[in-house]
Amino acid sequence: MSLWRFDPDTRKLRVNLNPAQSRPFALLIRSQMATGPLPFEQSIGLVSVDQAAGQIGWLGLATGNEVQLDGVGADAFSAINLEDFPSRLLHRSRRGCRA
Repeated sequence: MSLWRFDPDTRKLRVNLNPAQSRPFALLIRSQMATGPLPFEQSIGLVSVDQAAGQIGWLGLATGNEVQLDGVGADAFSAINLEDFPSRLLHRSRRGCRA
């Protein structure tokens, strides 16, 4: 990745890949947001790619020990077990690496 830019008005992330990719590749995007007083409710979804020939996505939701989730609804998603999630992404998340 040579350059990235997020436009909060359009909520679009522009990523320039150098060199350009012609084979399948992975791009890990980490995000965070400030919250208001508790309890707090937030909707999230998959990132989509404009003008892509095809897309496959994974969505993981992680919190620190100080956060307790009362409920998570994923009606439009296929549920998977934690063991099914790509382990390399879990290891990066635990180490706090930026990808």
